[in-house]
Amino acid sequence: METSNNTTPNKNRKLIAAAITAGILLVVISLLFIFQNRQLNTIVENLNEEKDILTEEYQSLVMNYDSLQSDNDSINYLLQIERDRVAQLIEEIKSEFELPNSYWDGMNSYIIDSEKDYLQKGVEFSKDCTTCTVHTYICISGFILSQFDKEELFVKADGDNRLILTEKSSNRAVYTLDFTNSNLYHLEMTWKNHTKLEQKYIPDKSLSMKMDRVAIYWNHF
Repeated sequence: METSNNTTPNKNRKLIAAAITAGILLVVISLLFIFQNRQLNTIVENLNEEKDILTEEYQSLVMNYDSLQSDNDSINYLLQIERDRVAQLIEEIKSEFELPNSYWDGMNSYIIDSEKDYLQKGVEFSKDCTTCTVHTYICISGFILSQFDKEELFVKADGDNRLILTEKSSNRAVYTLDFTNSNLYHLEMTWKNHTKLEQKYIPDKSLSMKMDRVAIYWNHF
């Protein structure tokens, strides 16, 4: 009987020790998982930043033909051909998708204060389609804020069926507009979170939105 009584506490101590060991292992494994996950996220963010830098450099090279000069007549001839190609691209896109004086609108839902909240964008092209105005609105609890962001940007071609919107002194794309062949009523816009309203209310760093052509009827007096 004494042997049995002595054995029971020993078993309990072993069980407690095993439970403590398992708990410590679980904590260590959890910490390792969190650490590795953070490392992975850091690597992904760094790769995305490098990709954005390379993209900007490429766009700058493609769009900056007007400033390129050379003493070699053959190179100048090739540069002029490329300038003409880029100019022709934007003319084709403007014509095919009837962009001059057109207005495009889109929205993405976000839960800021309620399920009725959303981010809204509007893009209005000028008559000659060399510039455009981008408006950013935020709707909270069913009401659009009176404050809005307004950007005056320049329109440039960046390949077949693609336009980029840039600031005056830069060839970096603030917005990228992708069109689909023979679709006059829809486009996809992508950009980085950068306006005051976006930075205040929208958590996403990279954004995209389906934009629809909006019919606007002007009353002339």
